[in-house]
Amino acid sequence: MKKDSMWIMSALTVFVLFISLSFPVVATTGVGKDSTAKASRTLDDKFEEVAGKVPEFGGMFLEGDELNVYLVNPEKKSAAEEGVISVFGRERVPRGGIKVLQGQYTFTKLKEWQKQMGGLFKIHGVVFTDVDERSNRLKIGVESSNLAGVVETELKKQGIPSGAYIIEQTEPIVFASTLQDMIRPLQGGIQIRFSNYLCTLGFNGVRSGINGFVIPSHCTDIQGGVESTKYYQPLDATNSYFIGTEIADPLYFSGVGCYTGYVCRYSDSAFAARDPGVTADLGFIKKPDSVNTGSLTIAGSFRIVKENSSFAGETLNKVGRTTGWTQGQVTNTCVDTGVSGTNIVQLCQNFVSASVGAGDSGSPVFNIINGNDVELQGILWGSSGGTSFVYSPIANIEYELGSINTTITDTTPPGQVSGVTVSSVSYNMLGLSWTANTEPDISYYNIYRSTSSGFVPASANRIATSTVNSFNDNGVAPSTTYYYVVSAVDTSGNEGIPSSEVTGTTTTAPLKTMHVSSISMSKTTSRTNGVRVTYATATVTVVDASNKPISGAVVSGQWSGLTNEAKSGTTDTYGRARIRSSSVKNAAGTFTFTVNGITKVGWTYDPVANVITSKSITI
Repeated sequence: MKKDSMWIMSALTVFVLFISLSFPVVATTGVGKDSTAKASRTLDDKFEEVAGKVPEFGGMFLEGDELNVYLVNPEKKSAAEEGVISVFGRERVPRGGIKVLQGQYTFTKLKEWQKQMGGLFKIHGVVFTDVDERSNRLKIGVESSNLAGVVETELKKQGIPSGAYIIEQTEPIVFASTLQDMIRPLQGGIQIRFSNYLCTLGFNGVRSGINGFVIPSHCTDIQGGVESTKYYQPLDATNSYFIGTEIADPLYFSGVGCYTGYVCRYSDSAFAARDPGVTADLGFIKKPDSVNTGSLTIAGSFRIVKENSSFAGETLNKVGRTTGWTQGQVTNTCVDTGVSGTNIVQLCQNFVSASVGAGDSGSPVFNIINGNDVELQGILWGSSGGTSFVYSPIANIEYELGSINTTITDTTPPGQVSGVTVSSVSYNMLGLSWTANTEPDISYYNIYRSTSSGFVPASANRIATSTVNSFNDNGVAPSTTYYYVVSAVDTSGNEGIPSSEVTGTTTTAPLKTMHVSSISMSKTTSRTNGVRVTYATATVTVVDASNKPISGAVVSGQWSGLTNEAKSGTTDTYGRARIRSSSVKNAAGTFTFTVNGITKVGWTYDPVANVITSKSITI
């Protein structure tokens, strides 16, 4: 093995996780069918879109509160940030912002190489191929370290440099199957039976107007193709436990878009129509009482509020009939995954480092947004050594099964906000606080303000939103009375009844003073018809109490000595007023200028603070 290639030992095995007596049959399309169509908007598709905007882009992943972005030219950070935001949205950039890592390979090149190395699946024991966004390298999973040399030889034939890939020993990927009580209404995460197998119900949904639920394709009588598999919950295959019938399960395809000698799909998913006599809670997943403990005791429910996709480094969860609620980080995304003991490759799947067991196939995979509100990510179908699971992303599922409504519309508004008080007052700020609402799905609070009591809250007088139960209003004027109401808004956009009105009055603004910090004198002499003429100029600098220059102030004063007259001038942006005397012929003596006053609206002249008030120049 060449020294610049990398070898990583790990414990990754992909199995299918149903409890069964034998593997299911796999139905496929005819060999050679043109299957160039692919799941739309996968994570790799979005990465390629970023690369189209920023060719130097090499992939990205989350680490803590930073989004790490590989760039072969780190000077392109600004362009990369714009590209990431334009494709993924500003909300996907975490609080810590974007951190640039030196990349060696562009994502476009890595993706090109991954497509070239499809022949690796001809090597028995190759588990997966991936563009690994964490390492800016290709990653190939093999069941045995003895395969490393064979894989390297194949990659060399393809012209892929040895430094561009990592070969990782892993256990084979297999389908997953082993909470378990009768649950009505049906929710995601509970035990179901088909034929002589046990799996997990993924999630309820409405597909083409038909109420039903999503399960893995391998949790059907024949994997791929519809054979009207019957489902029961929780265990006995009797009419009293019958819950639905399989109606959609795309065939596996071969030829273009797949690997030679294999059959492929983008998701291990199928859809069953729910029996009309069975009730179900759309948009809900059962919640065990603890995470990563193996507990199957139900303590409530998670609510699906939307669907989404994940980056490597994000934390995801699953609920399954065997190992309950487990949680871990996404380790690999959009991985072409070979299934142990079969000729199946599941395209563009995601790996998560979390516990899993037989019977967990079908577990809904999700990330927690707030409290019990979650984003649905996909459906679990495989395991690797019991410490890592594989799932099909929701985008892939809906690409193959069609659009599925997985959430219920929430029309219940939050309760009325109470306890609103004006907690702090100054001349330029009024501070509000209130009692936080107890609903778990509160998203933010609206703050409305008016100078008239009894006003009606509307978008025109909404001054701000706050995600916490306090707000400082800095847009107020001194010596003014304001009226406020506050309302709560939930994650579904429902707004509660506004609070009772409260009032607050700002204090009088503190006195703003100004004074003279310096006076400089100059003289100008010229001759007209042989006569010498001279005038003087006084430059007066005016500042505030913090010695910052004051512009627009009118300085008034008196010239004495060679001329006796009142004159004035206005300060510029540097706080300087230039005041000129009248001209004097054949002058011999002294010009003196004395400041008598300074005026500006809203300001007070403080002569006691003057550094100087009068100055002279001798001719």
